[in-house]
Amino acid sequence: MAKNKVKSTWKIINEEKGKTKSLLYLLTLNFNKYRSQYLEFRTKNYYNVNTQIKYDQECITIASEIKFIGLTIDDTLSWKQHIEHMGLLSKRSLIPPLITL
Repeated sequence: MAKNKVKSTWKIINEEKGKTKSLLYLLTLNFNKYRSQYLEFRTKNYYNVNTQIKYDQECITIASEIKFIGLTIDDTLSWKQHIEHMGLLSKRSLIPPLITL
């Protein structure tokens, strides 16, 4: 039953991809398939699914985290990566420079 759901989900995704591609063409927007990445959200009970998203026969790269408008979003939707990054930035701003001119 799970395989049927996956197949029907991929059918819907491919149909929507075709619509999106047509819309991008109509709006004359460019999609850079070499710089694009996608995030596959997962849970603790995640089972490994070999997902491949293609655009014009080229595979889009999967990422474990993406930075979007200053917010780090990871594949588990936790705040851990974002908080660590913000902590690093705040530490850098609090440490005075070693060499002053």
